[in-house]
Amino acid sequence: KVAGKMTGALLGSLNMVDAAEELDMDHIYVPFTDFLWGFTFIGPFSYMLWKHRTIILRIRQFLYKRGLIKPMECDYEAMCATLLLEQTQAIHYYARTKEGNELGNIAGFFFA
Repeated sequence: KVAGKMTGALLGSLNMVDAAEELDMDHIYVPFTDFLWGFTFIGPFSYMLWKHRTIILRIRQFLYKRGLIKPMECDYEAMCATLLLEQTQAIHYYARTKEGNELGNIAGFFFA
């Protein structure tokens, strides 16, 4: 308590009563049962997932070095368009170049 007023630590870690002067990550309290559950179930399975995908990557690198597999061809223009247009910030389509234009097939969008 500070001068008869409850502070954020006493009200809970997600309390927004008082604005923090600085970021202090040393005092985030987790109950032992939550810590034990995460340590038992999240940690080992995260490690196994990482290890599995790393082994697959190493196998693919080995096969590539031996010439048994080749990387897929990539259309960078299509990938750029997909990344730009499938995000949530593509708000409004406003123009497109005419067919046969020397610049190619180009569209314009407003982004917020």
